[in-house]
Amino acid sequence: MPGPAPGSLAEAAASLLGARAPVSTLVRVLDEALGGGLHPGRLYLVTVSGPAGGEGRPGAGGGLLAGGAVRAALFRDAGAVLYAAFGPSARDIAARVMAGELRVGYRALREGRLKRADRAAVAELSAGPEAARLLIEDRPGTGAGELARLAGGLEGLRLVVVDGLEALPGLRGPAHAAGAFDGPGRELRRLARDLDVPVLAVAGAGDGEGLRAVLAPDVVVALAFAADDAGYNAGYSARRDRARVT
Repeated sequence: MPGPAPGSLAEAAASLLGARAPVSTLVRVLDEALGGGLHPGRLYLVTVSGPAGGEGRPGAGGGLLAGGAVRAALFRDAGAVLYAAFGPSARDIAARVMAGELRVGYRALREGRLKRADRAAVAELSAGPEAARLLIEDRPGTGAGELARLAGGLEGLRLVVVDGLEALPGLRGPAHAAGAFDGPGRELRRLARDLDVPVLAVAGAGDGEGLRAVLAPDVVVALAFAADDAGYNAGYSARRDRARVT
């Protein structure tokens, strides 16, 4: 039996009924503001203001938000994740994800100071099937086209993260003219739509408006961070007045 005609009501209804659920950020108020989480087919830009912490810290920029989404995609949705890291190292990302999922001290994990029970839990988690579904791409010269190729080869892909967006090759040229260097942005938007996954692009503190003009995302999440000296969760205040979605 032939399928519905292109552009027909039946085709639209079939698409709606087969739509994939959003990926949670694991921050309730932010999920509510986003209409349930990060929706497949959309490109999200995360910008940061306020002290974001030093390199490798769990509250460093929007990496804390990205870590929550990665955990939701891996452990709640049993999906695969491509994490393109242009700032944090693979070790930073793994520590961020495991510390958040196991509720253990991030710094203690990074510095090898975990208690024996926590070390055993980390070892068990890292050897599990969920960990195998996280692909971290941290080669500095990897462009948006290569990320699209890698993403297309992952079975069960649920989420793509680009952390350290401002370092993405080819994103902006010397002129920084809005829209003039949107090749990578166009590739990321196409990746989201073609593979029907959310793409979360995380920028460091700085030129959020300039990146917005160049990337042309579907949604912008502007975060405000507080100083983080206490532990894993202290860097992000999960309040409506600290997250603006446009």
